[in-house]
Amino acid sequence: MRRDAVRGTINRGLLILVLTLGIGLLPGQALAFRFGPFIEYFAPYGSDSKKTYQAENESDAPMAVQISLKRRQMALDGSETLSDAEEDFVVFPPQFLLGPGQVRSIRVQWLGDPQPEVELAYRIIAEQLPVDLQPQGGPSLQFLTRYVGALYIVPPGAQSDVALVDAEAVQDAAGLRRLALTLENRGNTHVRLRAPELSIVSKRDRTRGALTGEALKGLRGENLLAKNRRRFLLPWPQEVTFGPVDVEFDFLAIR
Repeated sequence: MRRDAVRGTINRGLLILVLTLGIGLLPGQALAFRFGPFIEYFAPYGSDSKKTYQAENESDAPMAVQISLKRRQMALDGSETLSDAEEDFVVFPPQFLLGPGQVRSIRVQWLGDPQPEVELAYRIIAEQLPVDLQPQGGPSLQFLTRYVGALYIVPPGAQSDVALVDAEAVQDAAGLRRLALTLENRGNTHVRLRAPELSIVSKRDRTRGALTGEALKGLRGENLLAKNRRRFLLPWPQEVTFGPVDVEFDFLAIR
């Protein structure tokens, strides 16, 4: 963990649990499927290029589960695009049945580039399949569980390097004044922006302000992938004249 300071003079960004309404399974299975770990770091070669996950059925009914891997790309606004990555990994077993109370180990092994220059980001997805494993005549409405975890392939000695590349006075769609902050991770591993601090000075009249607390909730804890940019819209500090500003940005860098 470290604190990074990023300054700029300017003239003008863990686990996701998704519940899907499904049919054909018993209500006793809802929220009864667990999967982890939710964040895992793989080496691109050697013994750490393979990891073990666990799936657990805490319900009193059997269920079918499927594991899949997706490449992860992040847009400027933080939205993600996922694409198939099955050829990059071996997963065993990729599909299986879990009896009531059963725990199953799943082995995942990296098969891709053994010497990547930049950390590679993936999603591992574990989801219940809508397969009716119960006798006919029972209830037919259930929430299927889908876990979406983070998986990284990390080169040796990887480091993040965050730079402030733009800070601009803008108005949003509702006409509210905002500070549009663009950060770039020039390093070769991702970083989470913890405990951010932001100070702003007007270039016109040197009025000063800072963003703290709830004003930074759109920035706090956000993930900046390697070689990616994120743009964040933050409240404009009332004490600073709206327009071009100098910005100093400070944060704790935590993977």
